[in-house]
Amino acid sequence: MRPGHAVAPRSDDGWGVLSYLLTGVFLWGGLGWLGDDLLGTAFLLPVGLVLGAALAVYTVYVRFGRDPLSTPECGTRPEAQEGRR
Repeated sequence: MRPGHAVAPRSDDGWGVLSYLLTGVFLWGGLGWLGDDLLGTAFLLPVGLVLGAALAVYTVYVRFGRDPLSTPECGTRPEAQEGRR
């Protein structure tokens, strides 16, 4: 790929983002609900929902938010590429 040319996002990236967000909220919210049910408390469900949403947003940023042109390919070092042109 030539430098300066952007890569179009894949068509299924939206579904991936949505699945990460829903999974985070349902998983951590479910754990919070289970903890509330077992311990007889009432604060773990909201904490689980907020924590799940925050972790899901972070996961989406790490997985989908980076520019593919700004990260080097696996196994390549810039100093090793100087001689190749």
